[in-house]
Amino acid sequence: MAGGDDARDPGWVLDLLRDRPEQWRADAAGRMVAGLRTEDAHEWEIVAAFVRETGIAPPAGDRFVAGWLRTLDPATAGADPLFPHLAPRVFEIDGLGEVFTDRESGAVHRLVEDGLLERADVVDRVVGRLLRDGPSGVVALVDLHERLGPGLAEVTPRIRDYVRLLPVAPAGVARMALVQVQRVEEAGLLAEELFAEAIEGLAFRPEKKLLRAREHFPGSPPKGSSFRAVRRSRNRAGEGSVGVS
Repeated sequence: MAGGDDARDPGWVLDLLRDRPEQWRADAAGRMVAGLRTEDAHEWEIVAAFVRETGIAPPAGDRFVAGWLRTLDPATAGADPLFPHLAPRVFEIDGLGEVFTDRESGAVHRLVEDGLLERADVVDRVVGRLLRDGPSGVVALVDLHERLGPGLAEVTPRIRDYVRLLPVAPAGVARMALVQVQRVEEAGLLAEELFAEAIEGLAFRPEKKLLRAREHFPGSPPKGSSFRAVRRSRNRAGEGSVGVS
């Protein structure tokens, strides 16, 4: 029986299981994944080593993906057989806020910079996840969004999602979304309907900074007024603006 430092090495577990029939090992991997605790890094390493060793399809369960994210190393990710299977799942798992910190943000950004992840896809997944989580949005995703620094041409097609973050997202997420909405507005690309939705969304925010931002938003109605009661100073429904489908 292994003990001491040997018990921390997944190798001895693999040695015990290596000669078992393939189907037995696949079933064993499934049982190991089912009992996985994401807070136990050593336990995850054993299961992951078993999955890599056997070449079975990597489990897509949240706990396994979360464990992989915790150990993600941009320097070695490209050679990891788990990478193409698990990377697309990172922004889909439940409890993302428990495992996605500044460290993971930096790792994902590095993978984008190295060309292992597509920038546009990551931006889509970040914004989509923030929208999905609403008031429980993972603030560390804002850090990743800032690192990615999407340009106006990247933000504009997604502006509807940024607008819809304004009334419901945590303050840090809402501030990021507001910056993007203002960029599109200042470029004259924000449709009338989305402008109205943005102003009205900010009206429900309790944070003073966001309320002040509403009052100073270009073309916004006076405090206490309805957007539709105020005629905009310029036509925003013309060609080139982003409309609502």
